[in-house]
Parts: sequence; structure tokens; C-alpha cells
Amino acid sequence: MRVLFLAAALTSLGAVDIKAAVNPGQNSQEHAALCALVKLARAGITVPEPSTTALSEYNKIVKLNMSVAPNSWRSMFFKDATTTKPNENPAAAGISHNLWEKQWPGWLEAERQLSQNKDDPDVEAAALSDLTEPKRRAAAAIIAPIAAEAAIYVKNIRPDVTDASSLAGDKPSERLAQAVFGESKLTADQPDVAKVLTATPGNNRINVCSTDHANKLKALLGAAICLCHKDNTGAIEGACGATIACETAWTDGSVLPTQSDVTKLMKSCGSIANHTISGGDLETKLTTLTELIKVKNTDGYLGSFIDGCSGNSANGMCVKFTNYATNPADALAKVPWLENIRLLAADIKTRLEHNGDDQAAAKQLQALQSRLGTASRQMEAYATAEQSDTAPPHIGTNPVAENKQQKCDKHHNDAHNCTTAGCDYDANAADSKKCKPKPGTETTAAETGEKPKEGEAATGCARHQNQPDCEKDKTGEKQNCAWRKGKEVEDKTDTKKYRSCWSLLKENCSYGCCFVIFLEF
Repeated sequence: MRVLFLAAALTSLGAVDIKAAVNPGQNSQEHAALCALVKLARAGITVPEPSTTALSEYNKIVKLNMSVAPNSWRSMFFKDATTTKPNENPAAAGISHNLWEKQWPGWLEAERQLSQNKDDPDVEAAALSDLTEPKRRAAAAIIAPIAAEAAIYVKNIRPDVTDASSLAGDKPSERLAQAVFGESKLTADQPDVAKVLTATPGNNRINVCSTDHANKLKALLGAAICLCHKDNTGAIEGACGATIACETAWTDGSVLPTQSDVTKLMKSCGSIANHTISGGDLETKLTTLTELIKVKNTDGYLGSFIDGCSGNSANGMCVKFTNYATNPADALAKVPWLENIRLLAADIKTRLEHNGDDQAAAKQLQALQSRLGTASRQMEAYATAEQSDTAPPHIGTNPVAENKQQKCDKHHNDAHNCTTAGCDYDANAADSKKCKPKPGTETTAAETGEKPKEGEAATGCARHQNQPDCEKDKTGEKQNCAWRKGKEVEDKTDTKKYRSCWSLLKENCSYGCCFVIFLEF
């Protein structure tokens, strides 16, 4: 926003249109620009609360994803089974991963909720509670890619302001009133003149109406006084408009304008109702004001300038911005009331951009939630097709599906359906099995972890025929394999059939990749 502010300032670097004298109504355009901000400050402004709808939707997806994660993944987040001693970061869990640092708090909170609430309503509503192991793996294959997609939408949400309290409740109104009136709230709708201008013996109107380092001009309303209030000598009534006339002239910096005159000037701006800021309202009004600053030599002037800002119609009724031509942005930033309005406008713009992004992301996440609604049906299909002793699915690739040969076997009598199913059709097949898997697509024992067929050599973890050999398979201190005992519903007396060695790396690494893919914020 500072760039836009500077660009607006640079467009106003034209020469001052010098008049022989200040005429009635000559500062009416500047008065209107100042009044746009005065009216807002009198009415008060409301800034929308930060939108967190997308984050709520995302956290729900993360929790569902965590609920179907393998125990080896979920156990990382606490030091023991009591879930009272969390690992607050990856390092505490003995893990070094540069993509996990920012995601860890969300994962930890998901696991905390699941551990503390065994009957989580979101998990139950998604039909993900008390899953058998095949169904759990199938659900993970479905949900983890959805969670990764959800993370992309959340990543694209621009952040809210760093200090949310700066835009909470009446705070925006107070910040604007402080810049416009020199106080956060008016008493009886009357400005305190001593908080608008500095009255010091030895001062005069020329140095009060100058934005030098002393900043005697405390508030925006003071700029309106400099442009509109008649002087003792060479007085001109109505420089800001025919209806704006002062009862008492003001010229000496040691004597303030009267309360009644300043109140009358403030109320000449009119009034509006308190309203919710939208779009670039405040930024636009500020830019409109700064674009009216004109340049002579090295300085900038807001209002009618001839050879000074004394208030005399022969000299000028204006505000001087020292060294404005040299560095407009720096000159404006040194004026507290202008800079504070700019900062408020920037904060409001940040909030509105964040809310817009959040609401757009929320719609996308809600669409993903509808996909999760079909997960239970898909899960049943995948789990049914999966053999009880197949390996965990590779997350991020095609989920566990029916065996390729079984898929092709359905279409031996229909060439069109065979090729549509991704198989090759051989009308002259000697074995009468005309529809066969494409070469290279068959699922092998080495890929799935199935026991090799008779005569084939076992590979990987499957080569271990007993639990001790299986558990000795390590890389350094890291366990490569685990002894699988089969599902609860299986006949556990048949140890040969329902005992085998499986790769831990496949499921945990694949699941971890699905958790972190595209998640670096």
C-alpha cells in the first residue's frame, strides 16, 4: 500500500497555480477531501472480524486424515500412551524434517482431539470409527490425497494482520478518531482544540501550519483549520465554501481558534452513519487527499499557496509539507496523523484480503468435504477387493483395487469393454482368455508383499519366515519390517496362513509424504 500511496503522491508533483490572492471557495476541493475522513471519524467505522471458516473446515479434514493414519504415525505426537506429554515439535519426537515444522501444531491438535474423544462426532459422521485394518488402509488411500489438496487451498489464504486486536471492536474507530481529532473519542461531539493544534508563545500560523519535525499540527482537523479559518489580517471568509464562516479570526500560534468555530468547521463536513468498511474505502479517501498536494520548489502545499501559509489572503491558506518534492513518501510518513491513517487503511486492506481468500477457500474445502462423504462407499469397495494379506496401498497412487487379471477376466467375450478396462484383447488366445492385463501392469508379489508363488524366491520383508528374523531387519536403528498377525476376525490358530513379515517403510513413508505434500507455507 505504501507503493500506491507514493504513486499517488508523485502524480501531484505539478507546480502550484499561483494566484494574486486567495478567493472564496478556493479550498473547497481540499475541504471535501478532508471532510470525507472527518465524517468517517465522527461516525465510527466497523471492520469485519477475521474469517476462520476455511481453517475450521481444513482442521476437520486433517482430523479425519489423522483418524485413519497408521499407529506408527499417530504415536509420534506423544511421548507415551497417556497423551499427557505431547511432542510439541518434530525435534521433540526425534524427527528432523523442514516441511513438518509448520504443520506439526495442526497434526498434534488433531491427534489430541482424537485421543481425548474416542467417539469423535466428525469421525463417526464420516463412518471412519472402528475400522478393520483393510478398511483403514483403504480410507487412508482415499482421504490423504484430499487432505493434501485441502492444504493447497489453505496455503493460498493471505494472512490476517499480525495484531488482530488492532482491528477488534471499537479499536478501528479509536485509531481513526485519534488521527483526525487528536483523541480517540469526542466528548459531546465537540473536538478539543488543544488536541488538534499546538499553542505555544512565539509560534505563529505559518509554523503551526507546517508539517515539520515539531509536528505542531497534531491532527487532520488542524489541517482543515489552516485551510479554512480566516486570519486577523487580510481575512477572507469562505475559503472552503460560502457556508463556512468563522466568528473569530485566528493567526497567532499562542492563541487557539475558538471551540465554537472549530466545532462549526467540523460539522460543515456533514455526517454519516457508522458503517462497515469495505473494499479500499479508507485507502481511496486518503489517496484522494494526498493527490491534492502541489509543489513549489522543494516543498509541497495542500490548499491555496501564494508565498506562505500565514492565513492572509495575500499569502496563502494552506499546509506546508517540508521537503515534499525531494521525497514525497518520506515527507508524508513524518506526519503522524497521515501515517496513522495510512497504517489503519493498510491493516483494513489486509483483513479484507484475508477474509476474501478465506471465504473462497472455505467453498473449495466444503466441496472436498462432499468428496469425503463418498469415502465410506469407496472404502467398502476397496476393502472388499483387497486380499487379507496384501500390502498397504501406496498413498498417492491408484488405491487398492481389484486384481488386474480379475478385472480383465470379466471381458473375454467383449473386445470393446476389454480395451476400455485398460486390458489387451487377443481374439486368438490359445487359453481362451482373450482379455488380459497389459504387459507390465500385473501386480507382483514383490510389489504387494504377498507370499511368492511356488518356485519363486521371496524378496524384501516377505523373505523372513519367522518373527525374530523379521524384527532384526533394520537400517541402523530404524526398523524396516514388522511381523503382521492378521485381522481380528481371522483364524489366528492357523499361524502359517496368518503370520507374515511386512514392510513398515511402505505405509509410514507413503503416509508421511501424503501428509506433507504441497504443505510448505
